Amino acid sequence: MPATVEWENDEKTIIRVTLLNRWLWSDLEYTREQVEQMIDGLTYRVNLIACADNDNWLPGSFGKNMLNMTRSVHPNVGLVVLVNANPLVEQLFRLFINLHGNLPFECAYVKSIEEAQQLLASRMAA
Repeated sequence: MPATVEWENDEKTIIRVTLLNRWLWSDLEYTREQVEQMIDGLTYRVNLIACADNDNWLPGSFGKNMLNMTRSVHPNVGLVVLVNANPLVEQLFRLFINLHGNLPFECAYVKSIEEAQQLLASRMAA
């Protein structure tokens, strides 16, 4: 399996996607399809935590592939939180957001799973 996709909580309001090892964009596309199957038919928004077990790996063509991934997002996707401790990945993410800020969902970048969980908990409590 190139990734794990699982509910983060019993309420089924958060899904965690973990990309494994040296993942490819096709692996991310496969996980996107899994996420869509999980939230199909739900009547509420589901937030996502996306992380990789290898912070130092990022396949090529980041901008082009991210743009393709963000164009076809399920309408029930809420906040997408990207988790990565690599400063280079953070800069690529922020550059992508600056260039393509009109995404069909809200997104955030954090450095740890704990930060992602805290961010989503505070959003859901509001």
